[in-house]
Amino acid sequence: MKLSKLSLAIAVTTLFFSSSTLAVEISVANGAAPDFHLNTALDYFKNNIEKNNKCNIKVNLYPAAQMGDDRESVENAMAGVIDISIPSMSVLGGWDKAFLLPELPYMFPNHESAYKVFSTENAYTDLLKNRAEDIGLNILGFMESGYREVGNNKRPIVKMEDFNDIKLRVMQVDAHVKLFNKLGASSVPMASGEAYTAIQQGVVDGLDNALGHMVGLKFMEVVKYVSLTDHVYTPYAIVANPNLKDKLSDECMNLLQDEFKKAQIYQQDLIKDLDKKYIETMEGIGVKVNYVAQEEKDRMRAQTEVIRTEYSEDKEAYDALINTINANK
Repeated sequence: MKLSKLSLAIAVTTLFFSSSTLAVEISVANGAAPDFHLNTALDYFKNNIEKNNKCNIKVNLYPAAQMGDDRESVENAMAGVIDISIPSMSVLGGWDKAFLLPELPYMFPNHESAYKVFSTENAYTDLLKNRAEDIGLNILGFMESGYREVGNNKRPIVKMEDFNDIKLRVMQVDAHVKLFNKLGASSVPMASGEAYTAIQQGVVDGLDNALGHMVGLKFMEVVKYVSLTDHVYTPYAIVANPNLKDKLSDECMNLLQDEFKKAQIYQQDLIKDLDKKYIETMEGIGVKVNYVAQEEKDRMRAQTEVIRTEYSEDKEAYDALINTINANK
């Protein structure tokens, strides 16, 4: 059946209008459990950005390593398989050691100082953005995992000597391996997905991780003791494939970054209450949780000074971070 000229015009106009109003889809992946505070904050980000009718963006979230572990997720972002990856920053250290520096042992005096570094424009975050471009990524912002603590089945960590003869699963990051070896434990690097079974089967005695991951990934089910050593602060970097800016106008790219900043602030509000709840949850099933005295943390910090010194070889990056930390104490 032939279409009249009027019908044809209407069909073409409808097709054009429909095509012009299609949402731009962006994919965002990370390795954290769906109920971890990072993903709660990303749900907040998604809801906010999808309300903006002018930019018409649809956000597809892929938590729980659906797009691979942190390294694989970053590689997928580099290749354009996904638009945005949110890994632990130390994973980017495989390409440039400047990204390892925040996760060196006892690098920050407290949580507030660490948060200020990654919530402001400063010499160190500017350097990271430039270094990311050199490896084929754009940094859109930062989030956090939090301080890493120690869970194990041998004994509570009250003093540094309590690490002796304990086998700990650690991230596949050289500085983390050296950290626990220096404190007297035996470091066993392995992927997070293997850790639960390794502890359950006695291959290792425990692990280090943020409290939220210990609860969200059920590690609390296989450890008897959790000690609040606060030995490493773990930020997340929000890294994007450079071609993402070709999908979006400058205005919409700015919106994306603004909404990530709001999500970062929202996450901080969540974290204030959650650590207490995580501890209550663990104690509720019989895990013994203990704080570590500041003088013992100071001993551990002194014992691991050699690791921080080793990574100070990139003087530009190291000085930028140290100066920023000192300015935000």
